[in-house]
Amino acid sequence: ALDLGPEDFYSINNYWNSAEQCERFMIGLHYRLRERAETMWLMGESRGGLLSTASVTSTGEGAYNIEAVGNNLSEANPVLTNWGNFYMDIYQINHAIDKITTACDFLDEETRNTYLGQLYGLRAYYYFCLMRLYGPVVLLGEGVADFNDLALRERDRNPWDECVDWVAEECRKAAADLPLTQPDSYLGRATKGVALALRARLL
Repeated sequence: ALDLGPEDFYSINNYWNSAEQCERFMIGLHYRLRERAETMWLMGESRGGLLSTASVTSTGEGAYNIEAVGNNLSEANPVLTNWGNFYMDIYQINHAIDKITTACDFLDEETRNTYLGQLYGLRAYYYFCLMRLYGPVVLLGEGVADFNDLALRERDRNPWDECVDWVAEECRKAAADLPLTQPDSYLGRATKGVALALRARLL
């Protein structure tokens, strides 16, 4: 039999073989970031005190996410479950950092560093969003966590100061690799200034 596989199916075992695949993965990560916009709004701006907690708005519309708007988060009313699914995004980022660092020799140094800067910046921003809702969180570090491991659910949160220091260092690493500006084709991707601004906001 011929040792052939489908050309249009990718898995963890047959990806990361070309610069085009790396770029597609980066596009996918930024697409996921846009998909998380409402979740990030719930984690932050919705709880900033500017919205009404009345069940009916002044225009007669039914209000939603009242628990979040009123900062009435509890075990019974968590607003978001499973950490907003952000750890799955962090898992994907950790996976990309590992592969781009160790398995993509075809990338030139500038491209590799640019990708790593974007990845460190994305990871820092996801943790920042988690921390402003939950306070201390579980830091996965550089590891690619096994989410089928039930012991992962029992891990204690890292101390607050440790979370702040770790995410601040992520921002520093991102700023070191990111350019001052991005070309039009990368509109919306992080720059050095964005990474440093996030670090300043965190500290």
